[in-house]
Amino acid sequence: MNLKLFTCSFFSLIFLSSAIKLPKTLREEYKLIPGGLAKVDSDTLSLQTYYIKTYEVSNREYNQFLRELEENGTEEERRQARIRNENWNSEFENMNLKTFSELYHTHSAFADYPVVNITFEGAKLYCKWVEKKINEELKKAGVRVKVRLPERAELIRAGAGDDLWSSYAWKGAYMRNAKGNFLCNFTCIPQSFVTRDEEGSLTVVEGNKFSEEKETYLIAHKKSYWPSEFGVYNLNGNVSEMTAREGEAVGGSWSDLGYDVRLQSLSSYQETSCKVGFRVVFSI
Repeated sequence: MNLKLFTCSFFSLIFLSSAIKLPKTLREEYKLIPGGLAKVDSDTLSLQTYYIKTYEVSNREYNQFLRELEENGTEEERRQARIRNENWNSEFENMNLKTFSELYHTHSAFADYPVVNITFEGAKLYCKWVEKKINEELKKAGVRVKVRLPERAELIRAGAGDDLWSSYAWKGAYMRNAKGNFLCNFTCIPQSFVTRDEEGSLTVVEGNKFSEEKETYLIAHKKSYWPSEFGVYNLNGNVSEMTAREGEAVGGSWSDLGYDVRLQSLSSYQETSCKVGFRVVFSI
């Protein structure tokens, strides 16, 4: 086994193996991930204890951050944190997503759905905002935390736990449970839309009803499907999640196929995307 010590130079001094009992106000929102190993490509990495947000950051939470930034932030910070609603139309030109571009980030019906179309810089500014709030909550405990975007290995461990070879947070190889229910939010193409081209390779038939109905089931509520063994939701599918490395996202999204929403799945994004959101982690 190729065993490497997982390190992050800037944060190495604040990583502790001990944990604390979170106040009730934070207990539902953050889950403890005990120190252990994570399989990342061909490497096995060792991680120390950290806390991860139970759900993907929602529109409600990000909009609260934007309101406070409007009052206290700089013009440059407000520019970086702005939600790019126009992506709904430009990124998926073959789909009618006008409703999403107009309502997704502001309508109360979507308040607890994952925020998307934000920049890496905006996500980091959000981390600083949350860090201040959590440290206020923990003041009586005499500890401080550092809130940040997760490393890829941390997202994988939150889903796989000690089962290093697990592809999905439910520890199975299939996308449905015994009752036939899907286990995450992803794009499932019916077999009737799959054929073979002249060379014998599998291909999807374009211009079918399936594509036209895609808008009816895009992003799911932040508390959808079933959590991982640590109680963390939507680590597979729904929205791809930013890591601490700019332009890198993991876990796949609502528009990806089953193989591409594995815990190990890695994708890239340019600035912002309708498919990419984030969640935060913190260490004591």
